[in-house]
Amino acid sequence: MFNNGVWGTVCDNFWDDQDAAVVCRSLGYNLGGIAVGSAYFGQGSEPTWMDNVECVGNEPALNQCRFPGFGIENCGHERDAGVACNVDQGDLKK
Repeated sequence: MFNNGVWGTVCDNFWDDQDAAVVCRSLGYNLGGIAVGSAYFGQGSEPTWMDNVECVGNEPALNQCRFPGFGIENCGHERDAGVACNVDQGDLKK
């Protein structure tokens, strides 16, 4: 998550496939994705920008989803969220 000119992480509390769909769509992948947690792709570093993210699934960006506020979190980096986006052949040609 890029906020205020600084890259940070998202905690996996409440992290699910609706959240993954928002992330993937904002990256240009329209087929949704799979939410992964527990720092599946490795631990990030401070700051943790978002925690308790709850998307409906149709939001244009992750920061449009419900969450307590940037930097409000109680999560260690062993709980960093990740996403594996579903890709089709058209996406690969971009």
